[in-house]
Amino acid sequence: MPDHAWQVAEIRRAFQDSTGDVDYLGDWHSHPGGAAAMSNLGSATLRRIARRVKEPLMLIVAGSEINQDWSARCWKGRIDG
Repeated sequence: MPDHAWQVAEIRRAFQDSTGDVDYLGDWHSHPGGAAAMSNLGSATLRRIARRVKEPLMLIVAGSEINQDWSARCWKGRIDG
């Protein structure tokens, strides 16, 4: 379960410590035993991030730990208008 408050604090700290050279790029998660496809929750999360970050990325890694067959897909978020 993500700890949103901790993540935001760490992103802010890294940005400040780097004098603005390090910034938030996006989010990622895995779908063990599933497909590298965007779920409704993932899509809603990417839209929410895109309200605060210009063109964030969402990476999903999926596959099987049994046969080590993993794949990844990445989406770029954007708010039109």
